[in-house]
Amino acid sequence: MVAARPISIIGSTGYIGRQTLDVVRKSNGKLRVRGLACRSDVDGIAAQAREFGVRSVSVEKEADARRLKRILGRSIRVESGPDAILRSCINEDVTTVVNAAVGVAGFLPTIQALERGKWLLLANKESIVIGGQYVMKTLRDNPLSTLISIDSEHSGIFQCIRGNDGNKIERIYITASGGPFYGKKRGELGNVTPEMALKHPTWAMGRRITVDSATLFNKGFELMEARWFYGVRPNQVEAVVERSSTAHAMVLFEDGSLMAQLAVPDMRLPIQYALYYPERPKNDLKRPTVKGMSLKFEEIDHETFKGPSLARFAMRKGGVMGAVLNGADEAAVELFLDGKIGFLDIGDYVERVMKTWEERHPLGYTTYKDLIAADGIARSEIISMATRLRR
Repeated sequence: MVAARPISIIGSTGYIGRQTLDVVRKSNGKLRVRGLACRSDVDGIAAQAREFGVRSVSVEKEADARRLKRILGRSIRVESGPDAILRSCINEDVTTVVNAAVGVAGFLPTIQALERGKWLLLANKESIVIGGQYVMKTLRDNPLSTLISIDSEHSGIFQCIRGNDGNKIERIYITASGGPFYGKKRGELGNVTPEMALKHPTWAMGRRITVDSATLFNKGFELMEARWFYGVRPNQVEAVVERSSTAHAMVLFEDGSLMAQLAVPDMRLPIQYALYYPERPKNDLKRPTVKGMSLKFEEIDHETFKGPSLARFAMRKGGVMGAVLNGADEAAVELFLDGKIGFLDIGDYVERVMKTWEERHPLGYTTYKDLIAADGIARSEIISMATRLRR
């Protein structure tokens, strides 16, 4: 009998974490969860720890850890603090780490997992946005590590290029549903509320990524991921609108052949593909219906939705500009959700911070700490800008 693959999940109580655990439930013992980590959902992670019999869990704050210890008793190790994720999820007990953390908090665990030779399944796109060049160098420097994205679009790209290794890619296309404001012009979005922005037509996700999908910043982030994951130039990646979310990605090869990956939108499919790669075990997920299928691909309205264009700006500039983009966007989204700025202000504020950055700061970096620092500075500048403009 083949031993179960020991895995850990960072961000286990979020959407991707919960979907990963559902794949584990249906694995017939082929996958076993050893460690879990979340920011602050004590009750949620306690229930998961009991169900899956994990050895170690971690939360961010000591107060939450004390409460978690009272709930779980002594049978499960509970960690908190700066190195908690390292001890609970990136240790010798696990071979596979699912990083589904949200925001900049997921960047350091990505680096640590690669440095320790783990099979890293990455849903934390901020790791690549902040420091794609640094992440890919870390991967190259640690040949025992493996990095696979579990974004639906990047899983689609990965599936298209398998078996085509060595054949040159001419262009990569990722798709967008268009979000809840598909077809709207800038003048129609001035009164958008957080409740409206959080109604995604296809996916049920966390609050930040849902707003990023409404502004299409998320699609810009995915362009950056594709550029780094698959070693292509920024002008070789493009996002297009496909409303049904059936076509997740397409790859155009140098001979003119266009490969596409189609599937019913369900995050459990790219998660399962990454966990079992290169196998494709049978599952009970819904199948796409070929007869009657109609796919239409459209241009993104870059004037209304600034995210993809600002991502291209970050790719051209390099240095810390990806970190600036991430920190500025994350802060702007938080301000929008708190009712302190408008929906259109998100793109406007981020653009202003990015395009005036060189006047105030250097673009170079030498360590991941420089990237995290740039993310934090951009975040502070967005908050200061909002405070100043509200007066």
